[in-house]
Amino acid sequence: RIQILGFTDSTGSEAFNDELSKNRAEAVRKVLVSRGLGEKQAVAIGMGEQSPVAPNDTVEGRSKNRRVELHIAVAK
Repeated sequence: RIQILGFTDSTGSEAFNDELSKNRAEAVRKVLVSRGLGEKQAVAIGMGEQSPVAPNDTVEGRSKNRRVELHIAVAK
């Protein structure tokens, strides 16, 4: 199972960023499904501006925070 987490920077409202991050993750999920991943093997989750990896007070920092992470669980 794959969790696809979408993130944003802190620009914009919280509601806007929540929706944007969900759309960002869903876009990646759709690409993976179009390449053969099963529909039920991946879930897209919008994280909004939570968990920044860099400060949002610089252009470079905001750029780093606009990202998608894939968390892959491997069956034992």
